[in-house]
Parts: sequence; C-alpha cells; structure tokens
Amino acid sequence: MAALHELIAQVQDDKLRGQLQAEFNKLRDEKTFGLVFESSAEFFPRADLPVKKNSLVAKVGDIDKTFRVTDIDGDKIFCARDKKTFEFSRQDLICVTRLGEAIYPGLTRLIQ
Repeated sequence: MAALHELIAQVQDDKLRGQLQAEFNKLRDEKTFGLVFESSAEFFPRADLPVKKNSLVAKVGDIDKTFRVTDIDGDKIFCARDKKTFEFSRQDLICVTRLGEAIYPGLTRLIQ
C-alpha cells in the first residue's frame, strides 16, 4: 500500500492525483481485499462413467448446472431438475461427480 501512496504522490496533475487518491480510498474502505469463499457445489466431468438411470449429469460444456436422469429411451435421455423434466440427446450429456465424493478411477469391476 505504501508503494501505491508513493506512486500517487508522483502524479504532477493535482486534479488527477486527487481523483486517484479518492478512488484508492474507496477501494481501501470497501475492504474487498482478501480471500472469498463461495458456498456453491463444484462438479467435475466423468467421461469414464456411462449415462444411466439415476446418474447425475450435466450438459457438455456447462457442468455447473446438473440434472438427475429419470428415464432413458434409446438416444433420448429424460432428466429432472427443480421439479421440471428435460429431454436431451445422449451425446449432449456427461456424468458428473460432486467434489468431495469418493471416486475410484483406477479400479475396474471384475465380477458382474
């Protein structure tokens, strides 16, 4: 912060120096500096999982908006979100996992 005060003091134009100082004071007074933690769920795509009934899925390219698969009819996937039903094509969806859930990507099922 001292470096910013020194730089502002070096400005020759009084009007500009005053405006810069005023804007700097606004930023400092808002106390917006520091870490901000958001309480939103985070998901990551799981291309290794097949889309099946009850899977948690998202549209490819937009994994923050998730849906729950309710039914599958060939290439049509029916999903629910907020008590609404949506229809997607299989290639438009990818399974997602919520961060913090246990996954075992290196394990393969030997017995069906």
